[in-house]
Amino acid sequence: IIMEDHNGYFAIDLESGIRTKSYDTILEIEAPAFVKAKEILSNEDDTQDTNNKKVKEINDSGMYKVLDDKYASEEQLMDDWNDYNSLSADMKRHSDDMSIEIYGKSNSERFKELRSKYLNSEIPYDDLALSESGLQLSDLDRARDYGIELRGKKREIEYLQAWSLNSGIFVILPCD
Repeated sequence: IIMEDHNGYFAIDLESGIRTKSYDTILEIEAPAFVKAKEILSNEDDTQDTNNKKVKEINDSGMYKVLDDKYASEEQLMDDWNDYNSLSADMKRHSDDMSIEIYGKSNSERFKELRSKYLNSEIPYDDLALSESGLQLSDLDRARDYGIELRGKKREIEYLQAWSLNSGIFVILPCD
């Protein structure tokens, strides 16, 4: 247990009743439990570095494919997934064995986990400026492809309704 008195912070082992000396900050406490926690954290960092080296060696061999633990973009993840799927069934099995050995999961389990990070992320929308000066067809194409946010834009909705009636091109508007 960590406690504080007028001299600073200290740790007490409840079983033995041994108290450490007082420190100015909690981070300075070198009680055995904290030393062990620091060692565990540094070992986890070493394990991650070792895992990354193993994965790099396996992937550089060109024979097998193990999905990495981090990707800069979804496209890179999909490229690696496609590389994995292009392997023969026997090579996929060996790749999965290596992935299980390193990460504790097969490549397909890891793919679902890694892909969910991208699927759960926000989708960027371009907010189109709609004005009475006229609507460009390219704006309509962008709106159809990317979607536009019309919630709370009464003037723009009225303009689109009138434009739709006059042009014969149907514009689907959100319901309130």
